[in-house]
Amino acid sequence: MAPEQWGIWTWETFVDWLKEDQDNDRYGDITVVLQALVLMLADDKVLSVEVSKSIIQSLQADIISFERIRTYKNFKNSIEPDKD
Repeated sequence: MAPEQWGIWTWETFVDWLKEDQDNDRYGDITVVLQALVLMLADDKVLSVEVSKSIIQSLQADIISFERIRTYKNFKNSIEPDKD
């Protein structure tokens, strides 16, 4: 199936797969490229505006989630003594 035939679920599954196989920084870099690609496909009318917005929102939500997790871990580590 070509990317222009992918539905929202397929793109979200792709994002989940990508997230599992990359570290946070690399995932962030790749999502920037993916967002640009999605916008280009929307401009060329390959993807609908609805699908492109949903994909970008999903990508951005995952980036925000990673930042929250990282911030929480850093905060937690700063208030808890090492257990060595």
